[in-house]
Amino acid sequence: MILNGDDVQFIGRLVDRVRSEHIFDSVMEDLKQNYTSYKGRWDTPARRKIGNVAREVFRQSFPNEDARKILYVEGEGTPALWRKPTKLFGSAGVYPDIAVLRPKPRRIAIELDHSERGSGLKMALAKASFNYLSDDWDNCFVLFYNQNGKLSINGKIERRICKIYEEQFHTQIFLFK
Repeated sequence: MILNGDDVQFIGRLVDRVRSEHIFDSVMEDLKQNYTSYKGRWDTPARRKIGNVAREVFRQSFPNEDARKILYVEGEGTPALWRKPTKLFGSAGVYPDIAVLRPKPRRIAIELDHSERGSGLKMALAKASFNYLSDDWDNCFVLFYNQNGKLSINGKIERRICKIYEEQFHTQIFLFK
């Protein structure tokens, strides 16, 4: 991965906060209570809640940078440094849920997803890798909520796959239970 120490610290702090504050549990509770207003869409409360944490962590990690210009949260407007993703396979491109919009080689895409099945985890990894393969993003991270706690990335084959993703697609996954 092409990250400097500050970027590594930002991602580490973000993951620590999401984990220690049980943000994904809060997202699920919010969705449960407001299912109709969210039209059953998980991603709306996830982006809002994790986006708020990302902004706080960004300001702590980079006090001399303007989060309003650099940090993108899908659905909350586009900062000045935003550029449209590269079109892929006839689609409008891949839009990350959260992004750090710096000049290359420090552009970071963060995907948020959840599932009770491995197919959801595989799809989240694929989407994140397309962020990297599009050449729009230099590093990708997947924050994945393992709803039933049964998914694992610790098996021999899963660890090998995660290593390939990290080395070849600059994509790393963080699994939350």
